[in-house]
Amino acid sequence: MSCETCGHTMQSLGGGGDDVWHWCPRCGPLGRRSLIGSGGGQEAPRLVESCRQFEKDVFSDRVFNVGRLWKDAGLAESINKPEDRP
Repeated sequence: MSCETCGHTMQSLGGGGDDVWHWCPRCGPLGRRSLIGSGGGQEAPRLVESCRQFEKDVFSDRVFNVGRLWKDAGLAESINKPEDRP
């Protein structure tokens, strides 16, 4: 199962009954997938949402080399799917 936040492969945490819980080791959210239906889903952690806003602000102003530092630190990789990374 791919993470809806960053696209990384999620790890199974197991579960009871018809639900299986997954966790993304790259960006942290939990997701649930129902084995008998289309239920489940995940929400991005608040930190991810804050980082995405910071990313928009930094790249719109092109401040110093912050954009390069952002990428070099792996933050873009941690919060975006490959097709959405700058």
